[in-house]
Amino acid sequence: MIDPQEIMDARNVGEVRCVLISEESQDLNRVLAQAGLRPDSSLLIEHDRTTAHSILAAIIQKDMPYQMPLMSKAEADGMADMILSAHDKPGSKYYSNGNWETREGWHPLGESSFDAGVIVTYGEGRYFCVWFEDKD
Repeated sequence: MIDPQEIMDARNVGEVRCVLISEESQDLNRVLAQAGLRPDSSLLIEHDRTTAHSILAAIIQKDMPYQMPLMSKAEADGMADMILSAHDKPGSKYYSNGNWETREGWHPLGESSFDAGVIVTYGEGRYFCVWFEDKD
């Protein structure tokens, strides 16, 4: 498992939020609220693992406002793989507020100018949220 401080040190801009949530109701609005995000699950898009990995790597590799590189693509891919591998299981579902790999359909859920992340469901009522916020 990757230490959240390692993500922050590597990315070195904005905020990083890593939250483990137990929510038996399986209500994504409640999951978002517990993660400190706007509780509007209608803004989430379900993705497959490959796309979730690509989104996460894109967010980690570059800052969101200006797309300035923060690390190599290989480093970002490795970090995204470590994050997802530590928190997904067969049957997991992956959600994001858009697709930062293609920069399409972004819906803000945080309070910063730019925010994005991935929420992983794994098991009955178990969630992992990794969320990034950058200011312009």
